[in-house]
Amino acid sequence: MSNNVLKGENIAPGPLGDLQLAQGESVGLRIWRDYTVDEKAERTRPYEIVGYVVKGEITVVIDGHPAELVEGDSFVIPPNTSHTFSIPIRATVIEATAPPASQELA
Repeated sequence: MSNNVLKGENIAPGPLGDLQLAQGESVGLRIWRDYTVDEKAERTRPYEIVGYVVKGEITVVIDGHPAELVEGDSFVIPPNTSHTFSIPIRATVIEATAPPASQELA
């Protein structure tokens, strides 16, 4: 099997409750499956985040601007940009981070 392929049975939980999917040198993919959370503390991350809401709904606040997102919506959080989010009912969100979040949080 190639190092470029990650089979589902080999997916490891990430440090924040996510599942770490394929991770390249420049971009990483992760999924938050059936995830709920009260509003998280406002934060910044040194990487860009691009997300897609697969199911459910989330509220994301990017640089002070709130947005209600539902299935089929997507978002971008630039690096070092203040953001917070809440997920009141179970939602599944796929995120790509550049560089991979797993490298930045290690």
